[in-house]
Amino acid sequence: MFLCALPSPDAGLELPAEQHPSLLFTADEVPLLKERIQRAPYSTWWTTTLKRADAAAGTFAEERAKVRSAKSLAFAYAITGDTTYARRGVELLADTKFPPRGGDMGQPHLEGEIAAQYAQSYDLLHTYLQGDTTSLELIRTLLAEEAQRLYAGIRIKFGFLSIRLHQTPDPRDLSVVHLDNWHLRAYAGLGLAAFALADHPGLSGSTPEQWAERAYDLVTRTLDYQVEGTDGGYAEGPFYHRYAADVYLPYMWALKGLTGTDLFATPKVQKLHDWSLNLRLPSGRRPNIDDSHLDDFYGHYLAGLDADGGEHRWDWEQDEPGLYVREFSELDAIALYDDRVPAREPARGPTIFMPEAGDAVFRSDWSKAATYLLLRGEHGLTRSRGLGHEHPDETSFVLYAGGEMLALDAGYIDFEFHQKVNGGRNHNVVLVDGEGPPLVTLLGQPVDGGEDAFIEDYFTSSWMDYAEVRAAYQGVQVRRRVMFPGKRYFLIADQLSGDQVHTYEWRLHGNGGGTSGGTYSRSGNLARWTRSGAELLAFLPELPGQTFSEVDTLHSFDYLQELTHTVLRAQQRGQEARFLALLYPRPTGQAEPELSSPPGGQVLRLALEEQEDWAWTSAGDTVAFETPAGPLRSDAHFGLVRFSGAQPRALNVQDGHFLQVGEKLLFSSAEEGDLSLELEAAAGDTTQTGATPEPSADFDGSGQVNFADFFLFVDAFGKTDSRFDLDRSGQVDFADFFLFVDAFGKTAGAD
Repeated sequence: MFLCALPSPDAGLELPAEQHPSLLFTADEVPLLKERIQRAPYSTWWTTTLKRADAAAGTFAEERAKVRSAKSLAFAYAITGDTTYARRGVELLADTKFPPRGGDMGQPHLEGEIAAQYAQSYDLLHTYLQGDTTSLELIRTLLAEEAQRLYAGIRIKFGFLSIRLHQTPDPRDLSVVHLDNWHLRAYAGLGLAAFALADHPGLSGSTPEQWAERAYDLVTRTLDYQVEGTDGGYAEGPFYHRYAADVYLPYMWALKGLTGTDLFATPKVQKLHDWSLNLRLPSGRRPNIDDSHLDDFYGHYLAGLDADGGEHRWDWEQDEPGLYVREFSELDAIALYDDRVPAREPARGPTIFMPEAGDAVFRSDWSKAATYLLLRGEHGLTRSRGLGHEHPDETSFVLYAGGEMLALDAGYIDFEFHQKVNGGRNHNVVLVDGEGPPLVTLLGQPVDGGEDAFIEDYFTSSWMDYAEVRAAYQGVQVRRRVMFPGKRYFLIADQLSGDQVHTYEWRLHGNGGGTSGGTYSRSGNLARWTRSGAELLAFLPELPGQTFSEVDTLHSFDYLQELTHTVLRAQQRGQEARFLALLYPRPTGQAEPELSSPPGGQVLRLALEEQEDWAWTSAGDTVAFETPAGPLRSDAHFGLVRFSGAQPRALNVQDGHFLQVGEKLLFSSAEEGDLSLELEAAAGDTTQTGATPEPSADFDGSGQVNFADFFLFVDAFGKTDSRFDLDRSGQVDFADFFLFVDAFGKTAGAD
């Protein structure tokens, strides 16, 4: 359980005596802040805050803007001591109309943020207010009234019912309380109000201690509800995670500083923040999956408190738009960002599999120039608890390379318009009779997205990263397999099997055509989407009965944005279907590969820089085609062999019994299995012998690979037996593997 290592609200959360300032910093830290604002990046944030404070003399049309300005004024007063700022800040706080006095602050998620910033503003102005007891009592009363409202629970409409926020039911099961970003924002705001009013006598029979306990209870229960515990996935997606963090991060800082309770150190919170970092695009932004815009995250909050603070600082500093700080929260960055923590690139990855979160992230490296693909396969908590923000996107993917989004997700316009872009057909999936994974609606709004899907059989090695996703929808079993050969391009093989004849439509949403700002063209079975920094080539075999076509449709990267792009469609009809696609992201100026395919077969060839890759897919029957080393025969469902001239140099074979190239039987087995080897590493030094050893993985000298022997070294998930996990990474490193298998295929010291 998430709460097992934390104080239980039932036992009472220790609320310390009131002290000011305390929510963002303490009085003895003011000299440090004055020193910080003399240097970058703090000086930039200070300039912005001071400009806002100086411009706060006008009137405000709504309460949110009023409180934001009051916060800037309060911080300017705390740093400069100028009572002009304090006087204007007090006027704005005294004039704020919370709902208990007839004000309208919008939905609860907005009200919680306003309450948080009001509490922070009052906290910074408390010293000045001691000389104005009338304003002091008014501001404390206004905040207490709002805290009592949040404690009692804001009423929200749920169909014909009016429900308190903390009693929000799951529309699929009214006996279950649904908790989401609204709860994190509203109750984190309540928590900050409780800390600011710790000595207040309370209202309507409730006390600040009770407010603090409810805030802690709802914040931690919501995180427990929304965050998957193994890989840290947030069910509502990366955008709503960041949106919730607007308020829960300042609350956690104050909670730690005032009570010593460190939620940052709990496993679920650490995994949540690592999941966000792992998901990042090479640009540093978060992908627009589920109901998400392309968005950012707060490395400055995490640098000084998270166990991986240096990695979060690196993530934040490498963000393409620049150091992301929420507007009107620049002063939080001045107070909380610790630039003494050295930035460091993540030590993990760069390809990272998070199967319980439903994400497989293929990444060539951690640089901005990296090639990246995110494969989706959510199940359980991360799929079902996203509720109305969940998209039916199992097996879908996004592809980014050369500084460009190339294969896109439809994204999120805003909640009012999200049903324009949240259907199965808006994603890179295979449609069945025109339908993708289901989207369940109630009273016109989505309440469930898709069916459970599972990331499986994944591994990473020096030359190949690989993963599969298994799903079922529209009465069809679906398996998508993804290879990342040489960390350069992608091969995707889809296998679909139904109980009756269907029309299957493979879809690729490329970021070109329409109003996307890029172009689209197709010549036969080769399509390309071209942008200024890179283009995406999509190459599929030409098969009897398979047809290609295009359609333009919507996508969105930002709030209220509606753009169009061109979708490539390949259709097959039958009870079963197989699709094989080569996706080659080509940064502008780089060489274009030569692509070809034997007529009528599920075989693709890529030639580039003295090497040829031959890939195929099958239904388990034998395929045969010519390669530089002679005929290749195999019954593998998905395979790839890389050649240098006539020499096989690497192979990745999935679900097969044998592979033969020319006269050489590279392996055979009575049991269907998977094998991935980089043979070039075993070729040896030919300069001394004058001859090239035959590359092989012949463990027992029989001339064939025996999978029973092979799996003594490598299990079905690509993880090494503990005896051979040289770097304790849990992943196959084939350079290490060949310390055990020499160039002639003989084992060395297996015991």
